[in-house]
Amino acid sequence: PQARNVADERRDPASLWSLHRDLIALRRTLRGGVEVVAADADGLLAYRRGGVTVALNLGAAPRRLTPASIGMPDGRQLDGAVVLATPPGADPALLAPGGGAILASA
Repeated sequence: PQARNVADERRDPASLWSLHRDLIALRRTLRGGVEVVAADADGLLAYRRGGVTVALNLGAAPRRLTPASIGMPDGRQLDGAVVLATPPGADPALLAPGGGAILASA
């Protein structure tokens, strides 16, 4: 396997290093407390903090999201609201196991 190093990780927008850098930068902009807006036995967890909604698939199967399933207003489109998704460029309406999406709430 190819050796990993910080220089390569920094250049790769899909790397774990880049994801953590982006998450830390976003976290610094958020204010206020956390409001859980969805949680179910199949592993979906969604919460709102500041102006974003974070949706996480903690389950073993892919999860299809709708705005209503994560506490967003009816008629809201998920694709136009994406701030960050894993993997980068992933469809925020279909979260892979272990995947997540951060969406603008407003």
